[in-house]
Amino acid sequence: MKVATMYRLAALLMLAATTAAAQDTASTTPREQRTRGWLVGGAVGVPGSERGYNPKLFTLAVQVTDLRPLRPGIDLAVGVSPRAFAEGLNAIGARAGFVLPVPVARRVILMPGGGASAIIVPGAGAEAGYNLGLSTALRGRDNGAVRIGASMHWLEDIQGVWLLELGYAWLF
Repeated sequence: MKVATMYRLAALLMLAATTAAAQDTASTTPREQRTRGWLVGGAVGVPGSERGYNPKLFTLAVQVTDLRPLRPGIDLAVGVSPRAFAEGLNAIGARAGFVLPVPVARRVILMPGGGASAIIVPGAGAEAGYNLGLSTALRGRDNGAVRIGASMHWLEDIQGVWLLELGYAWLF
């Protein structure tokens, strides 16, 4: 599957989820109205490149985002590929940058962002670069949220690697 197709698929998933969440008309409580804080959670990702996606190299990540609507916030993530670890490649992927959380509905926050990316292999060095991404947080009736994201990473020797992620996070 080509990169453009994967981005279209991610955009369609985010649009469908945003539309479904926007149609929810239940009343809110003061607890639900909380829109600022740290969005902290985990995610499963599928990486790919122009040659297609590779579910065997799926990733597990921890994500932390400073969520302040319409104000730039910090976005951090650290992840690993269990299969790569099992095969002896102890690589750690990291992302550090900024997002601009934009509320698009009562429980839907769109988060475009970008920043630095790195793949770190302890004892062997690191490969650094930059990333651009788009994610959506679909808030539930409590402080939990489903997070769907797509990001593109350009590293020194690795060009055009994308990552689709699905996760769950809590707003603290």
